[in-house]
Amino acid sequence: MLDYLGKRGSPRDLAKSYKQSPPYLGNSVMTSMSQEKKEDKSRRSFIKYAGAGVVVVAVAGAGAYYATQPAPTATQTTTATTVAPVTTVAPVTTVAPATTMAATTAAKAPFANLTFWTFGGMSTEGQMWQDFADLYTKAGLGSITRTEQSWATKREVLTTAYLDGTGPDIVLFDEATIPDLVAMNALKPLDDLASADEIKKLKDLYVPIYVDTSSYQGKWYGCGNLSSLGPVVSCYDKIFAEFGKVDADGKAIPPKNWDEALELAKLMNTSDHYGAVIPCTQGTNDLNIFEIQCQMNGGRWTTPDGKTATCNDPGFIDTLDFYTKMAKYMPPGILEMDYMKTTELLSQGKAAMSIAWQWVMDIVYEWGIRSFGPDSVMSYHPYCNNPSPSGSNSIPSINTEQCCYEVMRARGKDMAAESDMAAKWQFMQYITQPTNLDPWGGQPYILDPAGNQVPVKATVGRTPTAKHAFTTDSFKNMWPAFYQGYADGSLFKNAISKPIFLGLDGCEKALGPEFQAAIAGKKTAADAMKNVQALAQKVLDGIYKS
Repeated sequence: MLDYLGKRGSPRDLAKSYKQSPPYLGNSVMTSMSQEKKEDKSRRSFIKYAGAGVVVVAVAGAGAYYATQPAPTATQTTTATTVAPVTTVAPVTTVAPATTMAATTAAKAPFANLTFWTFGGMSTEGQMWQDFADLYTKAGLGSITRTEQSWATKREVLTTAYLDGTGPDIVLFDEATIPDLVAMNALKPLDDLASADEIKKLKDLYVPIYVDTSSYQGKWYGCGNLSSLGPVVSCYDKIFAEFGKVDADGKAIPPKNWDEALELAKLMNTSDHYGAVIPCTQGTNDLNIFEIQCQMNGGRWTTPDGKTATCNDPGFIDTLDFYTKMAKYMPPGILEMDYMKTTELLSQGKAAMSIAWQWVMDIVYEWGIRSFGPDSVMSYHPYCNNPSPSGSNSIPSINTEQCCYEVMRARGKDMAAESDMAAKWQFMQYITQPTNLDPWGGQPYILDPAGNQVPVKATVGRTPTAKHAFTTDSFKNMWPAFYQGYADGSLFKNAISKPIFLGLDGCEKALGPEFQAAIAGKKTAADAMKNVQALAQKVLDGIYKS
């Protein structure tokens, strides 16, 4: 059953699978490998490339961050002027004209041809983004051409396109890159695109943390779409049942803390299945999963001003040490298994549990496996934290990440001009109206620009960013604990976003090799984080002292 993973092994076997990355280059920039020599500049050098003009960017998270497209280059998906759902599904309801795009904004903006890039995402989400583009095009409000890109190379692709002047009008990305893009002078605040009343009305749709995490230096750069919460412990119920660790409904009784997680992993580590699988590659998603666990243990990358690295702290060190202990009960090739592979093993009953974001449910659902409800094969639970959190900072209630729409300044003659801004803002108004934010809470339809309902396959395994979507029955059925937490005010009371600061990309490049070296048993967690601290400080000094 486990042959394809290789023979079970000791930490020494695990170390054999460890491959040291190329030496960290310090204050490097976010370019693709093919551009790295050509664009061998510090982040400060990037800033001088900022040009005139503006382009609207729809930046998505995490949340929409699955590397489901293997190629790093774009694939054109459509330039359609007709939409199947409109011609094959009769409208269910017509919304009052005062709330439709046709009634409120169509006359304000000239027709424009806009390009729309989406990075990653599950197929249900990709189809929904395509529907938005096609419905808007069919309504005659503009022409939206959507192109899919790989999540795995998102930062390199977007940054290179910006520098080359070949970027899109609209892009789906994550909010963690906002500080770096602002430093490059690539973003324009949303506050500058509409009246104060319009911006306030849009902000009021969202749970406040999603406005806060897409704001930087007092400006708002992104309006949200979807979110993920974490960390979440995902358990394969049948394996827990083998050891009598289930409740009356046959659902796993999860570990309450790290000590219990280690005990359960050891107990359930048999010849038939591993005790745990936690993604341990140097990929952004896998490092994010580690980072949010560090935050739950009181760790933070930097001081509040972002200028001093603070990761050589028990909040990080003890979390990494927890990983090294759990590695004894994970596959020997775990250093090469990303979040998709670990989710696959878990969903097949080849491991007892995993730790990730809540989107594990969405991935499993995408594969046709019943991923939630009483008859699901897995159950999902709040994170099992350090029994005695050891970091120097406060302990959050939950970590968030989100998808949001942003506005980029354009470079090059092929970028959209300022005259197209009204058209782009109009598209943003359409895609962010309340009903079109609710599918990420389980709602099975969106609205076309005329206000007609168009059926869609709702997403699961996400949380919305709009207040209303947290109160729906569909969201309650998917995430009863989160539904109750939102209702009683506890869910976001002490919530924190995943790390967002200027220099994060460089700091994560420093973290990856040291993170894996510790898990492979080549270094202690303390030595690894001491090295990361030194490298991270070089990154920050390169930004603030050069």
